[in-house]
Amino acid sequence: PDGLGLTWPAAGLSLEKASGVLPFAFASDFTGGAGEPADLQPGSLTFARLAVGPLVLDPAPIRLQAALNRLVIRHPLVFRVAGGRLEIQDAAAAYTLKGADMSARIRILEVDLQQLTQTLGVLPLMGRLNADLGKIRYVDGVLSAPGTMDISAFGGDLSIRGMRLEAPLTPYASFFADIDFTALDLFQLTRTLAVGEMNGIADGHIREQRMPLGNGQ
Repeated sequence: PDGLGLTWPAAGLSLEKASGVLPFAFASDFTGGAGEPADLQPGSLTFARLAVGPLVLDPAPIRLQAALNRLVIRHPLVFRVAGGRLEIQDAAAAYTLKGADMSARIRILEVDLQQLTQTLGVLPLMGRLNADLGKIRYVDGVLSAPGTMDISAFGGDLSIRGMRLEAPLTPYASFFADIDFTALDLFQLTRTLAVGEMNGIADGHIREQRMPLGNGQ
């Protein structure tokens, strides 16, 4: 690309003045499998602006490497989001006989939930989000994260582990997680969720919470 511009309003994607060399090698028969790290060919991409929804990536060269049916970004990517940042390292994607196989290490630091929820136009929350998700992976239609997400909200703290998103691109998408919470102010919680009014402080946990995200049955 040379001076490429791209917008995708439904996904909140905006790319301005992208230039560089993108390595690309693809085979559809999969007889040789995905390329090995020793076969990686280098490339790079520069841009004036890259945004995906509330995420904004500051202009800096992105170093890419590609082998047959494999793409790797070794260079860390740091997105600004709602007063904090999202860091992505060791991003890799491969396409195999079983489909897409993607992975990356992700951290989220000091994100302001009020800014984030206002930008996304969802249920307004006040608090702070931090997470070390470890090496997340998408394979066989399941996105899993071995790490932890910590949320300070409703006067207390929530810790979310064992996160798993099944069938994310279908009407039957479901999110699974284990949740621990301490010192939650029930008045703040019920007022925010508009489910009546309760007073008190709650500690507890939820195991294998399942939250349907699609409109399937």
